Amino acid sequence: MFQTIETTVKIENDGRLILQLPPHISPGLHRVMLVIEAQPPAPQWVDFPTINVAYWPPNFSLRREEMYDERGL
Repeated sequence: MFQTIETTVKIENDGRLILQLPPHISPGLHRVMLVIEAQPPAPQWVDFPTINVAYWPPNFSLRREEMYDERGL
């Protein structure tokens, strides 16, 4: 009979792996298979293009009333 237990473990600097099994696993000899999944790469930041605006024009407005008409368009 096979049982699959999936968990995350920490491997110590000296290569030791300590694993606590659930209590329903009986004591004694068992055949086990260890699969080490490659660690995912660190997330990469996306380099979005930017526009450098040195200053705001004197009459520039972000007021809703000035950006949209009465229909919201």
